[in-house]
Amino acid sequence: MRKLIRNTGFWLAIAIPVLTATLLISCSKSDEINQNDLPNAIEVQSTLKAAINPKANADAVYNGFLNAFKVTSGGQTYFVNSLSDRGRAYFWNQGIMITSMCDAYDANPTAARKQLVTDLLNAFLANEGTDWTWNKWNDDIAWVCIPLARGYLITGNIAFRDAAAKGWNMMYNRGWDSALGGGIWENQDKQTKNALSTNPNIIAGIFLYQATNDAAYLTKCRAIYAWVKGNLLASDGHINGAVTSGGVLQTSDNAYDDGSFVNAGAALYNVTKEVGYLNESKVSADHIKNKWPILNQEGDAATRGIAKLARENNLGSTYYPWLANNCAAAWNNRRTDYNITWNNWTSQTPNETNRYCMEYVSAVTVQMVTPEQGGTTIGPNNGTYKVISRQNGLALTANGTANLSTLNVSTYTGSNSQRWTVTSLGNGNFKLIGVASGRSIDVSGASTTDGASIILWDYQNSSNQTIYFTSPASGYYTMFFLHSGKVADVNGANNSVAQWVSNGGNNQQWQFLAP
Repeated sequence: MRKLIRNTGFWLAIAIPVLTATLLISCSKSDEINQNDLPNAIEVQSTLKAAINPKANADAVYNGFLNAFKVTSGGQTYFVNSLSDRGRAYFWNQGIMITSMCDAYDANPTAARKQLVTDLLNAFLANEGTDWTWNKWNDDIAWVCIPLARGYLITGNIAFRDAAAKGWNMMYNRGWDSALGGGIWENQDKQTKNALSTNPNIIAGIFLYQATNDAAYLTKCRAIYAWVKGNLLASDGHINGAVTSGGVLQTSDNAYDDGSFVNAGAALYNVTKEVGYLNESKVSADHIKNKWPILNQEGDAATRGIAKLARENNLGSTYYPWLANNCAAAWNNRRTDYNITWNNWTSQTPNETNRYCMEYVSAVTVQMVTPEQGGTTIGPNNGTYKVISRQNGLALTANGTANLSTLNVSTYTGSNSQRWTVTSLGNGNFKLIGVASGRSIDVSGASTTDGASIILWDYQNSSNQTIYFTSPASGYYTMFFLHSGKVADVNGANNSVAQWVSNGGNNQQWQFLAP
């Protein structure tokens, strides 16, 4: 069985509940994603203001999806096909749904959400093993490598990382060749090289680069991206579907391909800081936002990619209103019995039992990746604080006032070296300046690796000096660095402070208290 959800295509003319305009909407997803027969979408301008995306809604959607489609049986936890078909969902379907659960953990890194990711990935490997050569579809391989690599970054389970690496390397070795100037074959029948097989494998490869620090992944991802840019990227930012083995371009334009390209480019920019990746991602994101004010088709790739682009590049004012509007539309058109929403967020979700589970997961993703809009920004109020580690009650302390001074935690004495001024930068981002030095906390060398030192440096408004917060428990915050997505972590052996992948531990949680 092959990508059931991607074989539907329909046209609707329908009033969008959260817009003042009526849209003519296209929704098509197929293996080839050839939409030559579809007319151009009508251009509209949304009159929506930034909608509110309450945390309560996000939690309700997350829990509703689990209630509808998660099963624990025989000691394994997995997703099923539908409300009426309780059989285990297929290989790549599990991968995409587990990826959304990784999004949920990133949004609210609780122990329960980490355990769910662990249980789902353990069950996947127990059933599928690590030899996936039987699966000839290289895009399928990407969609299981992504959650496995992310699962390693969340849990530290080396088995997840190693399975992702084995699968991705197998995919690349059989999928990449010099035909058509490079690129990844979608299927080993070698009929097309396309966006489905290239963009998600870039995303997976960059996660593996971050998980392993093996530069070979980055080199290969850059080459795959260059092929997409040279063969599929259109001048308006949309991504065409494929190039056939005979060299014929198959034109198309859908939110899945466009969104996965945005994500791939944002991921490459994050690790290389080469501005071309950023600029191309922005053009494609703008195309998505303008063509689909509200998404009417599979939307997880588009919302995840645009959210990543916005969060990591201080572009919230540009993209968060679009994300929030889509959250509102998906919520308003949900089935209220399970709080699940199908892929067309412009109309009411039918009350059916046989609709495929994959048709509901995008509504989970958009809620998870969108910061709360119109509500309270997560983080302490602007002001000066002592910053106390939950692990040991010791205070964040600068070991000097000069550039390159390191940080540790020590008994609070009231010294200015233990006082920190928090200032909001907007869009949920903050800077943290030492009172004694007037310098910013900074990840040394803008490193993205675990264990990189957190130091003092002159404030330059750079992403390795920019933090955002989550609140894993009442009164406590986790400090994420914007450039790496990793957190301020106390080394229990010597009380030094460095960045590390988020694991929900008390050594990564901080109180901000009056000094």
